[in-house]
Amino acid sequence: MGYIIEHLLKKQLTVVEQFHSHLEPMKFLNEDTFHEQVSFSYSKGPRDEWNVMKIDGFDVKDDPNR
Repeated sequence: MGYIIEHLLKKQLTVVEQFHSHLEPMKFLNEDTFHEQVSFSYSKGPRDEWNVMKIDGFDVKDDPNR
């Protein structure tokens, strides 16, 4: 969708810092800003490492995707 809008229609997309891509390392998000975020994402990266946030109180066994 972004390719069509920016490259074919020549319209610049707006960057919204509170939206997060599955390509963005979630471990670098500041826990103090969680309440400001619109979306979080997750994915399995290289070396079978999950791209998820570490949140106290969430057990990986009960909720592997947090």
